[in-house]
Amino acid sequence: MFATTALVMTAGVAAAEVSLSGSANMGIKYNESATQKTTLHHEIDFGISGSGTTDAGYTFGASVDVDTDNSSGTFSGSDG
Repeated sequence: MFATTALVMTAGVAAAEVSLSGSANMGIKYNESATQKTTLHHEIDFGISGSGTTDAGYTFGASVDVDTDNSSGTFSGSDG
């Protein structure tokens, strides 16, 4: 009986699809005009996006993109 009640309670819940993406790179940069000619460089890009449809047929979605690199020293991102 408990399993049947739980199944009935979740029958109206809409499901959403979520995806994660990302990339990273690291290396050495050379700049002939700089005081310090070679520097370590890293860059990270991470994204999250999701979408779904309610039982009433309405669609919804959101996405967030977070980036960082050592040239700026801060995180940046897009509005979701």
